[in-house]
Amino acid sequence: MADRGRLSVIVLAGGESTRMGSDKAFLWLSGRTFISAVVSEMLKVSTDVVVMIGPKEPEDYSFLARTGVRVFRDEPYVSNPLGGILAGLGRVAGQFAAVVACDVPMVKAGVIEYLFRSIGTHSAAVPTWEAGDRSLMEPLCAVYRVDKARKGAASALNDRRASVTQMVLRIRDVEYVDVSRLSPFDPTLDSFADIDTPEQYRALQERLNSAPSAKVRRSASGR
Repeated sequence: MADRGRLSVIVLAGGESTRMGSDKAFLWLSGRTFISAVVSEMLKVSTDVVVMIGPKEPEDYSFLARTGVRVFRDEPYVSNPLGGILAGLGRVAGQFAAVVACDVPMVKAGVIEYLFRSIGTHSAAVPTWEAGDRSLMEPLCAVYRVDKARKGAASALNDRRASVTQMVLRIRDVEYVDVSRLSPFDPTLDSFADIDTPEQYRALQERLNSAPSAKVRRSASGR
């Protein structure tokens, strides 16, 4: 189990969900909303979980209060996950912080715990995989050293290159973890299956209803 005192978790729920057409945080899957599913799993690895909601109304997330999770608006607001990360890094108590998006409702605590164990003396542990001749990463299901991530995020924003990938590149000292090392904790690698469109949402529902062992295709992250 992760050292719950040293590891915090930032759950990003501030996106506009333009491709989905409705707020992804409140979509339902297996009797729970996406945000409830992600928060429940992250509470297995940390007692310090913050949910960053962008410009949304905190009252809409008041149901999370009974879990001990803290909910904050992004201040200042940047229409990009990087803004939520930077704001969240200023709210967490731990030396390290996992960053997880609310649109991965099947994320597994074991994946985050392994990434935390992998970080060692590095500044980040970020999953990666090969897709053809490209090497892809998933920076929104990763673990960061808080002080290094804050500098990387601020640098990316100052240069107007506001992407989480740019933050990772500025951190430099990164342990890239091939997803094959994570399969013992998540055999189908659903922790990296972000649900962005109605078609992906329907496909996930159908898969869970008919063939739970089938594998969800990972999306190439440019976030």
